[in-house]
Amino acid sequence: MLTQIPTLNFLAKNKSYFSDYILGQLPLKFIQRLGALSDSQYLDNQVEIFEYQREIISKAQNYLYIILPQIPLYLIDSIMPKLEANVKNSGRNVPEMQLKYLLPYNTILPKK
Repeated sequence: MLTQIPTLNFLAKNKSYFSDYILGQLPLKFIQRLGALSDSQYLDNQVEIFEYQREIISKAQNYLYIILPQIPLYLIDSIMPKLEANVKNSGRNVPEMQLKYLLPYNTILPKK
């Protein structure tokens, strides 16, 4: 029972969101992992999401892993200074910033 407390906590904290959805439609492996989201924060508008993503990128020092259906231009503009710093510091004893990304085959890329 104690292992289910994070899941119950997450569902109770987000009960208004989950009142509109049926969890039974999700695969069981995802339902069993809902407790992993107990410390998460729900963002429901794009400005909050953009600001949160920029904050994560600005704090990243050694690596950044991204999974997105499309790449917004503001993300590229936020990441490029860190990657360019890698080129300038190559050969020195400065930790490299690694960027890894997973994109679908039909990813939408900005023209720039």
